[in-house]
Parts: sequence; C-alpha cells; structure tokens
Amino acid sequence: MSERTPSQEASRGERELSPTGHALRRSGPRRQPGFCVYTAAVLLSVLGAASAADSLDVRVKGAWPYSIARTVLVDGGFAYVGIGGGLWVFDVNTPARPRRVGTLPLLGVACDIAKDGDLLLLAQKKEGMSIIDATDPTSPVFLGRVAGEIVSVALHESLALAGSYQELKVVDISNPWQPVQIGSFPLSVGGCDVSLRDTLALVADGDEGLRILGLSDPSNPHEVGHLARPAFRVGWEGSIAYVAQNDTLHTVDLSVPATPVHLGKCGYPWLAEVDVLENLCARDSLVYCACALFGLRIFNVADPSHPFVTGGESLPRGGFWADAVGVSGNCAFLAAENGGLQVADISNPQEPEWIGSYDTVPCWVENVCVTGDRVFLAARRGLWLLDVSDPTRPIERGVRFFRREVLAMVPLDSLLLVGVDDTLMVLNIRDPDNPRVVGACRTGHARAFCLKDTLLLAGIEGPTAEAGLVVINMSNPTNPWIVGRWPNEESDPYGVSVFRNYAILGDGYHRPGEPEGGFRLFDLSDPTNPVQLSRLACGLGSSVGSYVRNDTAFLCDEGGGLHVASVTDPENPVLLRTFTEFTPTTISVRGGLGAVANRYAGLSMADISEAHNVRELGYYRTPGVCRNVVPYGNLLHAANDYGGYLIFEYYGPSPGVGDSAAGAAPAGVGLAAIPSPTTNKVTVEFTVPIRCSVTVKLCDITGRTLGTLFAGAVWPGDSCLELSAEKLPAGTYFIVLQTGGTTQQARFTVP
Repeated sequence: MSERTPSQEASRGERELSPTGHALRRSGPRRQPGFCVYTAAVLLSVLGAASAADSLDVRVKGAWPYSIARTVLVDGGFAYVGIGGGLWVFDVNTPARPRRVGTLPLLGVACDIAKDGDLLLLAQKKEGMSIIDATDPTSPVFLGRVAGEIVSVALHESLALAGSYQELKVVDISNPWQPVQIGSFPLSVGGCDVSLRDTLALVADGDEGLRILGLSDPSNPHEVGHLARPAFRVGWEGSIAYVAQNDTLHTVDLSVPATPVHLGKCGYPWLAEVDVLENLCARDSLVYCACALFGLRIFNVADPSHPFVTGGESLPRGGFWADAVGVSGNCAFLAAENGGLQVADISNPQEPEWIGSYDTVPCWVENVCVTGDRVFLAARRGLWLLDVSDPTRPIERGVRFFRREVLAMVPLDSLLLVGVDDTLMVLNIRDPDNPRVVGACRTGHARAFCLKDTLLLAGIEGPTAEAGLVVINMSNPTNPWIVGRWPNEESDPYGVSVFRNYAILGDGYHRPGEPEGGFRLFDLSDPTNPVQLSRLACGLGSSVGSYVRNDTAFLCDEGGGLHVASVTDPENPVLLRTFTEFTPTTISVRGGLGAVANRYAGLSMADISEAHNVRELGYYRTPGVCRNVVPYGNLLHAANDYGGYLIFEYYGPSPGVGDSAAGAAPAGVGLAAIPSPTTNKVTVEFTVPIRCSVTVKLCDITGRTLGTLFAGAVWPGDSCLELSAEKLPAGTYFIVLQTGGTTQQARFTVP
C-alpha cells in the first residue's frame, strides 16, 4: 500500500488531522468532486443498498449519471437539485447563469430534498434516504443512509421524517453516520408528502387526506388533527397549510391543529385531468407551484378563503413535467424532467419571466458506441462524448446538439455514423472532441444500424413510405447513397444484425390487432434488392435486437423473452427454446458469455455456451430502462433511459462453469491493522472507493470503545494512520471502521 509522507501531503494541501492529532494519509491521486465510482462493495457497504444489486456477479465500474431533475431546494445562493439518484449543486448567485459547482452521484431516483443547517436529506425511492454533509456545497459528502422505500423527507435539527406510501418513519440523525429509526406512523397506500416544524408535522396522505401529527415524543408520533380531503402535496406558511390535490390548491387553517379548517380552494377546470400540481412553495402570501405540463403557476393567497392564480409561465423550449420548485430572492427555480433546472424572475408575480437554465437532461441515453478511450452516447437531443481512459471516472469532453432525436449509431474506422431524425449523418471523429459532419443522406427515421463491409443496413420506422430495411453504400463516406430497400410502411424496426449474406430485422410489435412484425430474415446477396425469406413471430412482446453465432440466433423479445433459433436454413428458421426470465432489448456476446440489456430488470450476464440451456450468471438492476450494452475489452458499457450511462465489470462464473463457481470478491471498503502481535505501534490501513465520512475507533475485546482515532471525510483510495501500542495492556484489540451503514473490524494483539 503506497503512502506519501506528511510533508508531501501538506505540500499538496491534502493533509487532514483527526481529533486526536493523528495524521491521516491518503495514497493515490486526488480525484475531483463530481465523479462517480461504484463497485459492488460501494453499493452494498457504503450506501447499504442491497436492493440495488441483487447479484454480486456484476458491479458498476463507473458512471455518467446525467438524468432527469425531480427535486430542488435553494439555500444561501446555492440550488441543490436531485438529478436521477444523485445530488447536483449549482451556484445561483447569478440566476441567469446557473453554474454547476458540485456533485454527489448516487443510485436510485431522487424525488425529494430537505436541508437544515449543513445537513441535507435526499429521498431516493427504493434506495431509501441519503444523509449528506453540505458544509462545503462544492463538495457534498455522503454520511449515512436509511433503508426502505422513501418518497418524501423533512428535517428539523436532529429529527428527520422519511415518508413512504405506507409509513412515516421518524429518524434520529444526531449521529448522521448511524441514523436510528425511533418511531413510525402508518399511512394509507397513496401519495405522501411531509412538512416539519418543531414538534408538529403535516402529512399529505393521498386520498386519506391531511394529517397533523404531534412529535413531542418522537418515538410515539400521534395524530392530533385530520382533514378528510385528498392531499398529495403540502406547504406551510404561518398558520396556513397549502394542499395540492391534482390540479387544485386548497387552503387550510391550522391555528388549532386539532381542528383544521378548510378555508378555500382554487383550481382551473379547463386543465382537469391534464395537469397536476407536483410541488409547491409558499412565501409572502404567494404560493409557487411546479405544474407538471404547464410549468410555473403562482397563486395569490393573501385572502386564504379566496385563493386565485395571479401568474404563470409554461416551461421554455419545449420543456415539460416540472416536478419541484424552490424560491429565493426574486427568483423561482424549477426542476423539470425534460428541461433540467429552469430559473424564472418573479419580481412581478403576475408576469414571471424565464431568465436562465441549466440542461441536466442529456439523460435519455438510448445508445452507446465505444471507440478506444472515447464513448459516444446517443440521446434524444444530441450526441455526447466522454473520455473513459479511466473507466472509473468518465469525463464529459463535448456535446453536439442536434435538437433532434438521435437513436441509431455505429462506428466505421475514424467515422461515426449517426441517425439524426430522418437523416444519416457521417461524422469525422479523428479529433473526437470536435466531431465534424462530412457527409449526409436522407434515409427516413432510423432506429437501428448495422455494418456489413461497406454497406450500412438501417431499420427505418414507419408508418411512412420510407419504412422498412434500407441498404446504404458507404464506400465513399462523404457521399453515402441508398442502393437498395425493402419497403414496408407498417414496419417498426428496433434492431438489425448480419450473418453470412443474411440480415435479421427485429420488426417491433406483433400483438393481436396490430401490424405483423417479428424477426424477419433477409437475403442480401443482391444488396440492391433485399428479399425477405422468412419471419419468426416468437412471442407477444416487441421484437428488438438479435445476435447470430454459428447459425444459432439469439433473439431479443422485450415481452416474450430471449429466444434461441436455428438459422442454418434462413428460409426455414427453427425456434429451439425460449427463456422467459429475460426481457431483453439487446444482447452482446463474447465467447459463451452474453451481456443482455434487460429493459426494466437491468443488465444480465448469461451463459449461452449451450443454446438449449441458457442461464443467468449474474445481474445488476440498473436505474431507468437498460436500452443497450456494448462490450469493449473486459468492460461493458450500458445505455440507460432515465439512468444515464454506466460502465460495468463482470467477475462471476465463466460460461460452462456450474453455479457453484464463485467469482472474485469485489473490491471496495478494506481494513487492516499491522503488525500483529506488536508492542510498539500499529499501522491502520483502510480503503474506501468513494469520498465519504469515516470513523476509526479502538475497541477492546468486550467491544468497549477506548478511543476514536479518526473521524472525518476521506478521499477515495488508500489511507493509513498510526497508533502507539506501548501503553496498551496485553490482550486482544479491534480497530473498527465505520462508513455509511457498514462496519468493519481488524484485530491485533499486544503480547
């Protein structure tokens, strides 16, 4: 384990001291805040997220977690935004130009945020609640986690409320490294939002209405009042509660919490069943609402019995589904699923005006292409370029906005072929940071590309006259041209693959009453005239990707499973077996190992060495929808709708090896105390894979704590500290490392 001397650490400005004065040294280069490095040990130990990775055969190596914005909180010139499962921090002192200054990537779906002092809570649905130290907003630190499904959070001093659809948890976070649930209150199955003030809590309990809970004894929360009107979001100012029910805002008098009184309401029936008040923020007799489809709505509640809409503004540039709103100064900050962070000037509430934005939504990543140390991501509004020379730390190098949908993509030497809306664009990527368009050809809307020598096969979606299979000559990339076409106006292709002189087109849906689809097999002997030879309609889902090896085809059917078929005779393909435990969108194969993009189930690794006995070797439940997976070297690159881009490493059983074979233990949190036995000093070495807060203690054999060696934040990598054992009585001792929700021990003895 490499070390720097204290002087070297100090010279780099990286030395940290424990409360007991021990120098803490960290080996390895310092990484910038904002990157994301996950291993199975991080997910299961540091974050405690056992549900995130149900099998340890696949681990996340790195991530580029751009995703949709669902929650926002503004405090002290900074906007804290829940992006996907992580936290992004923006400097908004100049509201017209929000500047990202910090990130803390996590997994899950960020849906609510709360802050009090330097502590911040982030609700992440199935991944629970993360407790974050925001003392330095540019470098937030993960402290601890509360498990279980959590959709809303509130915080007051050391008391936290974590709301789910069926229960409100009361959590003591006086020790944020080890939060303790001390009470709970049952809720109905419905929407949940919570607000906390001193010892009184408001809970929007869906169709069951608004509940007022007393928390004078946090271990025994009790209901002190109830208003039987549906409540899905709640805000609070003075003695008035503001309750959102779908498209209607209600005002409630809480002067006497035991008998809440409904005062008035304001809806807009012309939007009934179309729009939803997703979140609200009350200030100075105005209520600011994030309005799902129509952006920002401002209600005047100076007379709570007669609230009315005083102003509003739709999201700019086609953005939609605003999920949360925060207000600071003369600005409102909206988090939108499609639009990112939007800033509005509300100095005149009757005419709010958009003045700034930060696009956090290159998220809908639908395709990935790897060329050396560069990765290209196809999203719905552009093409992103990442540097993955360090796969644990993908770095954004550039973006090319087409403002049109980008789905199909394939590399050709130093070129990248991209389907942009209805046009094939040829990009020169000799300088990957600055791709240039060198050729184009109108093809129709391509959803899938596949290369065969100098021919490009494109699956064109309908219903248009251009739909079907298109063959494009790429011998002169600056002037591509269509040489052949199999037209089918009702075609809905999602994937194309090639074997010998044949092609397989995964032609979308084939459900009763809908156009015929399935897996179509084509003869490409004459590229100018592709001929359909046969069709396999194997299941009742969506025919998508395929892969052929030794005349055995693996067919991905999102709803029908993974099909295995013999295509020895392409005119008479034979279905051999269907494995319904898969919901595949694509499959990539190396040897007998198949990597399956498994839609909502995530990434699966399969043993396909025996066509009649395909079996899952390991899997990882990715956030969002797993769309595509591409192997490169010993890593797997996956594109995930709503979940960004992930790099995986598989270390489980090899194909053809029985289920009893065990993979190597995942790297992650490590601890050692050496030498043992000793009468002089003990060197404590520990490793953490992400920047987090740790506590290192010395305990005796009974578990009694003798002292704290270190408590604070450390950077990823190896760290060490020294403990003098000269005054310790003979016996057995333990070094205890606590980080997040995990504890590790290392033993040493003093003779």
